Amino acid sequence: MLGNLFEEEKGAFESLETTPFTSEKGGAPRTPRSQCNLAGIANQGATCYLNSLLQTLLLTPEFRESLFQLRETDLGCLEDKDKPGAKVRVIPLQLQRLFARLLLLDQQSVSTADLTESFGWTNNEQFQQHDVQELNRILFSAIEDSLVGTSGQSLIQRLYHGNIVNQIICQECGKISERREDFLDLTLSVSGMDSLETALDCFYCNMEVMDGKNQYRCDRCQKLVDAKKGAKIRNLPQVLTISLLRFSYDFQKMQRYKETGKFTFPMELNMKPYVEKTSESDDDLQYELFSVVIHRGGAYGGHYHAYIRDIDNLGHWVHPGKVDVEIVSKRKTGAVELIKTNSPAELIEIILQKHPNQAMPVDQLGSEISKQTGVTWNKRFKKNNGTLTKYLSKRKGQIVYNPDSRWVMLAGSEPPSTDSTTTGTDSSSVSLFPDTGSVSSVTDTGSASSVTEEAAGTDLAVADVSGSHDTTSVQSGDKENRNPHKPPSPESAPVGYRWFNFDDSRVSPITVKEIENHFSGRESAYMLFYRRKQKSRTQEADGNPGYQIPDNILADILLENDNLAKDRQEYDMKVNTITVQLHFEPHYHYKEGALKLSHPSGKFSELTIDRRKSVADLLVSVREVGGNLVPDKLTLHRMRDLPAGFHLYDCVSDEPEKLISSLNIDNNAKLFVWDGELVGGGSIPTGPECEPIYLTIVYGNPSQFSCGFSKDISFAAFKSSVCALTGIQESDLTLKKIVGSDLSPAFLSLNDEDVSLPLAVLSFQDGDHIVAEDKTKQNDAVAPAAVSRGNQFIVVVENRCVQTQCRWTRQIEVTKDMTVSELKALTVSSFSEEGLLDGGRLRVDHPTIGLRPPLHEEQTVYEAGLLGDVCLVLEPGKAPDTNQITLTFTPYDPKNDLHDIELTVEKADTVEGCLKNMVERAGFTGDDWHLRKTNWCGEMAEVLDDLDLTLDKSLVSDGDHLLLLPGRLPPKGYLRLPIHLYPTPTNPRHSGDQPGMLAWISAGIQGLLSPSASTTSANMAVSQTLQVGEVEISKDATLEDLKLQLMTLPALTDMPVPTFEFLRVRLVTDHRPGQVLRGLTQTLRRLKVTSASSIAVQIVPHEENLGSNEIVINIKQRLPGTQTYDVEQEFIWDVSHGVSPLDFKQAVADFLALPVEQIVIAKHIARQFKWLVVQEQKPTNQKGKKKRGGANKSSMRQAPYHIQDGDVFGVKTLQGDPDNMDDFSTEEDILGREEIQRASDEKKKMREERKKAYGDGPAARRPEVALTIKVDSFT
Repeated sequence: MLGNLFEEEKGAFESLETTPFTSEKGGAPRTPRSQCNLAGIANQGATCYLNSLLQTLLLTPEFRESLFQLRETDLGCLEDKDKPGAKVRVIPLQLQRLFARLLLLDQQSVSTADLTESFGWTNNEQFQQHDVQELNRILFSAIEDSLVGTSGQSLIQRLYHGNIVNQIICQECGKISERREDFLDLTLSVSGMDSLETALDCFYCNMEVMDGKNQYRCDRCQKLVDAKKGAKIRNLPQVLTISLLRFSYDFQKMQRYKETGKFTFPMELNMKPYVEKTSESDDDLQYELFSVVIHRGGAYGGHYHAYIRDIDNLGHWVHPGKVDVEIVSKRKTGAVELIKTNSPAELIEIILQKHPNQAMPVDQLGSEISKQTGVTWNKRFKKNNGTLTKYLSKRKGQIVYNPDSRWVMLAGSEPPSTDSTTTGTDSSSVSLFPDTGSVSSVTDTGSASSVTEEAAGTDLAVADVSGSHDTTSVQSGDKENRNPHKPPSPESAPVGYRWFNFDDSRVSPITVKEIENHFSGRESAYMLFYRRKQKSRTQEADGNPGYQIPDNILADILLENDNLAKDRQEYDMKVNTITVQLHFEPHYHYKEGALKLSHPSGKFSELTIDRRKSVADLLVSVREVGGNLVPDKLTLHRMRDLPAGFHLYDCVSDEPEKLISSLNIDNNAKLFVWDGELVGGGSIPTGPECEPIYLTIVYGNPSQFSCGFSKDISFAAFKSSVCALTGIQESDLTLKKIVGSDLSPAFLSLNDEDVSLPLAVLSFQDGDHIVAEDKTKQNDAVAPAAVSRGNQFIVVVENRCVQTQCRWTRQIEVTKDMTVSELKALTVSSFSEEGLLDGGRLRVDHPTIGLRPPLHEEQTVYEAGLLGDVCLVLEPGKAPDTNQITLTFTPYDPKNDLHDIELTVEKADTVEGCLKNMVERAGFTGDDWHLRKTNWCGEMAEVLDDLDLTLDKSLVSDGDHLLLLPGRLPPKGYLRLPIHLYPTPTNPRHSGDQPGMLAWISAGIQGLLSPSASTTSANMAVSQTLQVGEVEISKDATLEDLKLQLMTLPALTDMPVPTFEFLRVRLVTDHRPGQVLRGLTQTLRRLKVTSASSIAVQIVPHEENLGSNEIVINIKQRLPGTQTYDVEQEFIWDVSHGVSPLDFKQAVADFLALPVEQIVIAKHIARQFKWLVVQEQKPTNQKGKKKRGGANKSSMRQAPYHIQDGDVFGVKTLQGDPDNMDDFSTEEDILGREEIQRASDEKKKMREERKKAYGDGPAARRPEVALTIKVDSFT
């Protein structure tokens, strides 16, 4: 019903965070818990709705402890879940394990993969988001079904079930008619309501008057009477769940929308006014809010997170304004990668402290905030703090802002000297540094900053980080924490009333006031969870996350924590080992503003060292590696390779006591070893202010050369160098700088520049082209054409307006801003085709994809994607208008191979109108047709089954290819199923034992299927089929109804079939009988029979009612010495006797009367033309670790075999082929694999070409997928 209501809107919000869970060999270990000591849940793709509900259940003490009190005697053991007859309640067991890991495992977040697997989610369900209110009901139903027959079977009933009575009261006789309903949650509409109390009063206190035309017929009065109608709450649960209906439908705009108006709810709720008079005390009707599930977004997309109260004090709560500042750095380098903090003041201080002068312009500060946090100031802090300049102007304390110079600095810092032209105010006359005390600087090693800026109500400023990282916490409240006698801050939340924000894998503390921000707006409350106020907690549970956890689960988690600690220790040792390059001064000389190797073959030395060691240790190691190349006065400078050559930056050996990690020395960093003064006998400049700029000098006809110039040299010195290099006299030299794009270059004269200014001030950059001209030689002037071709480029157009064997093409010079209409006019003129029918049109002839749709002429060449090497075609015909699209379709005709037909239609046309046009264009008659879309490689996709929908809303786009197929779509709620009759399954080994009646039936079917009785194919049993008609039946009809309807088909009425129990009904899969439909009372909807299904019918020799433990498979024996097989034999395997590969092998051996040790079995994977050999799987769990989720014994029902009805297995004997027992392939398999590889290569090429030429295109919304949780039967 809701469709893709909760699908994530592309680009609307931050990407879903998924936490890497382990480390494969060499990978990063799992991140430990954050400061709050509560674990989040990793998002598997779109499971934020599931994560929010699970965290709420975890922090509901009554639910959590009741779940932990269930032992293996109630639930069974996960290791036994695949054993025949074992009743293992997988969902409660996985919930226990998940909750225990969330409470105790030392990880930032925990995966729900095992839990969702127990739900039966094996088809990427984790990428489809659903409604959390719907999940709440379905999950509770699954838990109730799983706990049937255990001591916990009343868990959900006891905690969450309440009762409502719907009443109608006759106003004449007073008779009360009641209908009682159970509820798991109270659903309240927020439309027109301003508070929770108002909504409860409206729905459960007020009564509707039934009068006039809406009178009620009273059974006692025997007439229509006035009455009152309403609902009353009779019983309330211990945990009251309230679902807010925030999504409505606008019937004028015909679209959904979200109610964003203000809807308040209290922290404490008195339910006495809304409940019938009961014997319950007033205390039982007092509730406290403990969880709020929030939906952020609109009616077509969004994200869930939850605000939850920590009732048992399991987490560590710190006021959001005093939360740790986390500096996240690259583990391999120590370089700061991002900063996490709630406080804008702390964030600004950290950024300024990292800057050399502890000061910077406000514009640069804004850029640094975005760079360091991944989010701009406006997105993260503007809502609560205003613009950046407004916030800085109001700040008092450690951050000083000068609005005249627009510089920001820390108190006590000296601002850099500025040019007088920058500001007209003498900074010395302005008091920039109030007496605020000293501030300890934040270093990369984690020193503290005593900042206590409150930033309540702001979100965590954080950016996603790829790769491994370290987190350094900077406690902003250390002074307060170190004083044990200081009374608690009035801002501290009371014990048991501390709230946290659970947002997938991120958990952070919040204040109660933050909840009020979600009364309205796009990010508003969606579900409320209240708990009876009188519910007291045991002292033993307070602050004890291990309370009531079963011992076996506790032991597993403790072992896993030990392994995590070891992994982190080993990983730290590995990532802190770096290798640096040592470049020695004797191998270099200084030239053209940069260091150059004296010999091209010069090599550097490598040094491996732990970056947690000191610089003094580094110097000792350098002397050991360098030997005689190391000077007595050893100095190390950081060196970088620039376009102009090598350049030296900061000295890293000045402070030997520092750690290497604090210097941000990366792996493979270049260090220059010298005495700090001379290179090749001369001094050289160091530092970023004198970097060499790599420039290209263009002169002559033209000639050019490239070299480096130090950015700190004056423009006069630069001109002198150019004169020396070009031979032009300085008095005759004219310099110009090439600016603009390659398509539109221009010359900027440099003759008026101040010759005293350095190149850096003149904005010279690497790669700039400078034109040097001699004023006395005009012939040597450099023309613009010698530099760039400008904004023009060439497209090739072929003329297909005339039929000729020659290929007429023209090269047309165009610009990117030219419209397609103008390009067509140039093309028509070039070919002299002015009298072209309908004016002609252009389309792209792609070398791989072929002809594309005609181009829309209002587009520019750039918008049409014609900037690359494109070949266009000019042809007769009218170009499509703006509101038109061009489609192609393939008409189906079994007798003739019809070509594709092209059709231009309006975007606003309905699917029905388009269908009629295509039927008419194809020359067909009647209305027994339907349309089906194709995917990018031409394969069948979804059916266009909503005939009233427009093409635009059906996501049919320009250039799409459709299929016109026979068959009218059935009415809504019905299926039209094609019926195929397959041969009667027999066992050829005992074919002579068939009773006469069955032999006659089999002969009759064989006569229908193959009038020619000479067929001897080994696959005759499956290759021969007869379509005996179609049936139209409701989706809610049962399997028994389907079988009865099949008995009425003409082809089956002629057969002497006694009753429908002699019919076996299956789904057709890959043109073979597949899944057997079981359970006569099961509906077709429940059996997952869809409009795309085809039904296979077989007449069996006896009444049949297969159970879920009986699997129908086909066995065929390999003929010795050949690549062929004998006739297939049907084998019904009863898995209740065992499901392991060894059990299956024994059953097949008994069926074929062969020794089990003499056979090899393989499953045929028909689509891939491959065979999978059946063998007993060896245990893969490591020593000391238990395999989670099951026993070591493998099952044929699980990966990699997934045995099911219709599977084909081949059997070989050791005597028949002893040398190559694993080769089961036939000639058809070999040819099939080759064809698959060719098709795969072609599709890959088409996909790459199409993506390159036309991009990915708009992403279609995912279709509606029902939310289901599969539970085994325990009754």
